[in-house]
Amino acid sequence: VATRARAAADEARRAAEGRALEEAEAARLERASSKEAAAGAARRALAEAEQQLVREAARFAEEEIRRQAEAAAARAAAAGMDADDGDGEGEGEAGLELGEYSGLLLKASGDGQVYTMVVRTSAYELDGLEYRHDFRTRAKGFTTARLPFAGFAPYRDGKPVQAGGAAALGPAVCTAHLFTVSRGVCGQAGGAPE
Repeated sequence: VATRARAAADEARRAAEGRALEEAEAARLERASSKEAAAGAARRALAEAEQQLVREAARFAEEEIRRQAEAAAARAAAAGMDADDGDGEGEGEAGLELGEYSGLLLKASGDGQVYTMVVRTSAYELDGLEYRHDFRTRAKGFTTARLPFAGFAPYRDGKPVQAGGAAALGPAVCTAHLFTVSRGVCGQAGGAPE
């Protein structure tokens, strides 16, 4: 009886050890599976982050190209002003072709006040039509104002033109003859400093 009891106890011990080994192996496999799942999730997150960085870099590159084009337009505009005969009207000049650009980039030292950028095209000579866009300067240092052509409001003889009363400043009205900046607000919100 004692031998049988010992044998039964040994068999129960071996069975318990076997179950413990199986459970330990199952736990090890589960941990390995969890680690694999975590590693896979980390790889996916890393790949998504890399794709996001690539998208951001592409957006940044496009923005930088646009900024450089606007800066070139502003330099061209400044060069056109230097070529003026000094009377402020730009009469008899061919003007600057601005149709390929989306706006002006203006860098100015300011005093915290609002100024108005005025663009006159050949329509000004015919019927007094000009385009205005306000921008605010910083009290200290330089202000860079982006003035998209779509944000310029048409004015005739110093008064705002009602909607549909004049062509918007853009590719259709693409030759500028005069650029001026004056202090004060023309009533057009615009060009926040950067």
